[in-house]
Amino acid sequence: VAHNAPFDKGMLPELNNNIWIDTLRFAKHLWPLGTLNEENDPLPNHKNQTLRHWLGLDVCTGAAHRADADIAVTTGILQKELEAYLGRGHSPEMEDILAFLAEPILLETLPYGKYKDFPMDDVPSEYLRVFIDNDKKGGDMDNDFLYTCKHHYAARIKKLAASM
Repeated sequence: VAHNAPFDKGMLPELNNNIWIDTLRFAKHLWPLGTLNEENDPLPNHKNQTLRHWLGLDVCTGAAHRADADIAVTTGILQKELEAYLGRGHSPEMEDILAFLAEPILLETLPYGKYKDFPMDDVPSEYLRVFIDNDKKGGDMDNDFLYTCKHHYAARIKKLAASM
């Protein structure tokens, strides 16, 4: 279990054959940015310490970004994620949890490029189309990013067709 597992996997290649649960990815699936917590506070980002406070975790930690503190926070986050996941009626079987985590995430902003950090609705269609076409040519793109580009592009085409 790690918060941003791809980073930790890169640092621990000897563990790459193990099953990994990424609490960052889990959080993005369960709580999109802006989701309100029990105190009606919107979630501003998915950072470990942000989630700790947003979820109201009462964990004894030392300084942030120290191994013992990060382990305690990540464990608390995972517990809350599993509660939320199961509370939505999802299966508790490990293979189902892993399948849920493997599903693509619809990104809210463009992660890089000329329109980095722009809301996806503000990114020009022709810019999205470049990424989609690049993937068709064998480009190596992040699945969440490609899913998001295709989703927004298709929605625009559908809206355009409906207006004709």
